[in-house]
Amino acid sequence: MSETTRPPANWGPPTPYPPPAPLPPPAARRRWPVFVGGVAIGAVVAAATTAGFMAGTRDTSARTPVTITATLPAAPTPPAPLPAAEANRQTCDTWVSTGTLINDAATALAALPPGTKILDPTVRANPDWSAAVQRAAEQYKLAGDKLASGIAPGTAAILDQTATSTAGALHALATADATYDAAGGNSYDILKVSANTMDVLCERLAPR
Repeated sequence: MSETTRPPANWGPPTPYPPPAPLPPPAARRRWPVFVGGVAIGAVVAAATTAGFMAGTRDTSARTPVTITATLPAAPTPPAPLPAAEANRQTCDTWVSTGTLINDAATALAALPPGTKILDPTVRANPDWSAAVQRAAEQYKLAGDKLASGIAPGTAAILDQTATSTAGALHALATADATYDAAGGNSYDILKVSANTMDVLCERLAPR
């Protein structure tokens, strides 16, 4: 009871207690504080260990993996195939329109002296000739891009595949010219074969 708390008024006189028992031997009195202190220290250690274990348990449960669900945008719906005749006509019209770009490339290369090969070291050494080759390469690339993007859905399989190959041949020639790659030495011949095949197929499938 604290010093500021008053006892009740009806408390009676103090209850007599029996005389105190004899004190234990001195040796026992010296061991008791050590034992009690050991128990107290052990209790503190046990409490700290338990608290640490509980805290560790709480920390572990708090780190529950969080699942994040990402919603990807839906893929665009491909255009519906056109009727075969209409699709073939549209693809062949695109092929004809690339002729302007191919002719522009040929005009650019006309700046080189007759008989001069693009891989000739003198071409790269001459700024005007080198610029002409780069212009031609750009026109071939644009022609390939235009043809590849102009293949109409529903085009006959053989025309679709040939147009895809021809667009690839235009891109290959553009790369060979722009980089002066000796590995592409016959890229122009490959393009000529593909172009001739496109002409024949368009005459058959989309005659004018």
